[in-house]
Amino acid sequence: MAVLTAWVLRRGSDAKTANQAIILLLVLSMMGCMFLSAVIYLYYPGLTNLLILVAFNMVTMSVFLIPALLTIFFGDRKLDDLIRGSPIKLRTMVVWAAIAFVFMAEVFMGWTLSAVSGGLQPAGDPGAVYLALVGSSSSYWFIFTMAAEMALTFVTMRGKFLNGMLWIVAVQPLMMFFSPTAIDSQGWATVSFLANAVIMAAVFAFILHLLRRNRSFSKGTVSYLLCLILAYTLMMTGLLIWFVDGDALVFVVSIYFEMTVYMYVILDGRTLGAHRPPGEASALPSSVPVTRGMETLVWPRFFESRGG
Repeated sequence: MAVLTAWVLRRGSDAKTANQAIILLLVLSMMGCMFLSAVIYLYYPGLTNLLILVAFNMVTMSVFLIPALLTIFFGDRKLDDLIRGSPIKLRTMVVWAAIAFVFMAEVFMGWTLSAVSGGLQPAGDPGAVYLALVGSSSSYWFIFTMAAEMALTFVTMRGKFLNGMLWIVAVQPLMMFFSPTAIDSQGWATVSFLANAVIMAAVFAFILHLLRRNRSFSKGTVSYLLCLILAYTLMMTGLLIWFVDGDALVFVVSIYFEMTVYMYVILDGRTLGAHRPPGEASALPSSVPVTRGMETLVWPRFFESRGG
């Protein structure tokens, strides 16, 4: 599953035509609907429901398969040529749809495997559904699968990360892997929490250093860095809440947010770390004394060794 999803995301990052976009959404939607159907069947087993779910998957496949066949017989076109004058590019909509289907596949895959392995007890009331969703999304079925997908995707696409972005993007699979909720063990929780804290502090310091030294970063790169800071801040908050009262909801939300940031960078197709084009206004203010002060506070020796 991890290898297939990573391969699909890698191919999807190059999707520029209608046929490529439809095939991308077709594969991801089939994966998502398959695991959604598995979860529904676990809650409501029976021959009738099984036939309904099979029909649902066939209809979903047809929604994307028919347009794919039409592009083969009547000619393919670039996505940017299909809708002109729209404030939102069609490729951007395809990217967000692909991210939604990946979420759907991963969340329900983790839910299915957790239930089948006995980690969750299927039940029909809303409270049990909420607990099952949070529990499966914080389990090793979901966490380690996502970490593997992120790592595989990173390896195949590392050439698009420039000017220090390579190391920041490489950290995201590590942060996902060192999730204390993944394994029900006090030793793992302690080690992974400390690893997360150390890596997060280093990433924050490195991001602040990059933002000060590379003021010509494109707006997309700056947005990615700021979103990553927000994601990791939310993640640390969620971990603290989980350690105090055992509620993993905020941590799960932070994981979803981090995944969204990561997958958008992968599928967007632009080079991360590139400089802004001529004429584009800087995404950063002209002076950042706070950034410089935080660098000195967090990691002085590192920056001094580089002349900062």
